[in-house]
Amino acid sequence: MKNRNEQVELSLQDKTHNLSSPDHGDKKSEQKQEEVPSTDPVLPVETENTLAPTPNFAAMPFNAAADYWFSQHTQGLAPNSITNYERYLRPLRNYFKDTKVKSITFDHICQYRKHRQNGDTDARWAGINHECGLLRMMLKKAGCWKDMSDFYKKLPRPRNVKLPGRALTPEEATRLVALFRELATERSGFEVAACCGLISMKTTAGPAELLSLQLGDIYLNDKNPRFEIPRRGAKRRTRARTIYLNGDALWAMQRLVERAKKLGCTKPNHYLMPGHPKDLIINPCRPQIHYKTAMKGILAMAGIENFRTYDFRHHAITRLLEDSRLGERTAEHQAGWIRPDMKERYGHARKHELLKASAVLAEDEAVQEESLDDVRALKEQIAQLQLQLGRQKKQRAPVKNVQNPGKFRKVS
Repeated sequence: MKNRNEQVELSLQDKTHNLSSPDHGDKKSEQKQEEVPSTDPVLPVETENTLAPTPNFAAMPFNAAADYWFSQHTQGLAPNSITNYERYLRPLRNYFKDTKVKSITFDHICQYRKHRQNGDTDARWAGINHECGLLRMMLKKAGCWKDMSDFYKKLPRPRNVKLPGRALTPEEATRLVALFRELATERSGFEVAACCGLISMKTTAGPAELLSLQLGDIYLNDKNPRFEIPRRGAKRRTRARTIYLNGDALWAMQRLVERAKKLGCTKPNHYLMPGHPKDLIINPCRPQIHYKTAMKGILAMAGIENFRTYDFRHHAITRLLEDSRLGERTAEHQAGWIRPDMKERYGHARKHELLKASAVLAEDEAVQEESLDDVRALKEQIAQLQLQLGRQKKQRAPVKNVQNPGKFRKVS
C-alpha cells in the first residue's frame, strides 16, 4: 500500500510540474491556439489613409455642417474664392448657429434676408444673394432644396443702383495710352501701374491675373509672343487661358520682364512683379499685392473720373464685342468666360457706337420712306388700270348666241 500511495503522489507531482512548467505548457497551448481557427469576425485596422465615415449632413447643427461643407467644397479653389466663401459664411453662422440643416425652411430664408437688410431694402442686395447661394448649396447637399426651389428668387438689383464698370471713350483711351507709355519709361514709381494698365487694355487680363504671373508663364522669344494666365491667379477655371501679345501689350510686357530681371528674378518660378514685406526687401517668390494707389494717380493725371483699375478689362471686352470681324466664340475665349449673362455685365455701349446706331436707324427710316413712296405710286398705277378696265367692260355689249338664242356670249 505504501508503494502504491507513493506512486500516486509522484504522478500528481509530475502533473503539477508539467502544468506550472514555462518551457512545455506554454508551447503546447500556443500550438493548440495556432491549430484551432478563430471564429471571431475580422475587423478592419484603422490607419491614417482610411476615410472617416460620412456624417448625416442633414441632421448636423448648422455651424458643424458649415465646417464640414467648407472643408469638402473648397478643395482646389483659388485663394480669393476661399476668402469670399469664408466672408459669406460668417453671417450665416451667426444667424442659424445650432439650427439643424434639415429644419431650415423657405420661411427661415425670407426671415434671414429681412434680418440682413435691416429695414433698408436696397442695402447689400448682392452680398445677400451670395450668402443665400451658399445656403442653397448646403441645402442641396442635405437633400432639402427641392421643396423650396420653385419659390426662391434672388433679390433684384435696385433701380437706383448701377452695376460698376464702364468703358473708356476713344478720346480718353488715346490720352491714357500716351500717358502710360510716357510713365513706363520713367523712374517715377508708376512703371508697374502704367505697364499693367496698358496690358489690361489690350488683352482683357485683370489685375489679379497679371500680378500672379511668373517668368515661366511668359514666352516672349517664340514666333507668337504670349503669356499664359495660370490657375492660381484665375478667378475660375475658365479664366485660365493663353493670351497673345502684340503692339503696346508686347512692349509693356518686355518692360516688366526687364524690370524683374534687374530686381533679381531669374528663375521660372519667380514672379514678374515681385513683392516686398514691411522691411522693403524684395522677395522674388512673393507677388506684389496691388497697384491701385499708383493707378489712381495716373487716372488723376489723365483727368479720368469714375474709373476703377478693373475697368480696363471692361474696356477691352467692350471693344471685342463691338468689332463685327470677331465672332462671339473668339471674344469669349480671349476674355475667359462663357456665360451669356456676363456679356451684359462687361459689354458697355459707348457714346460713339450709340451715335452710329442712331445713324443706321435714320438711314433705315429714309429707305423705308422711299419704299413707301414707291408703294404708293404702284397703288395709283393699279387704280388707274382698274378704272380703264371698268370703262372697257361697259363699252362692250353682249351678242346673242345663234345656236342657243336664250344665252348670250361675250365678244372677245
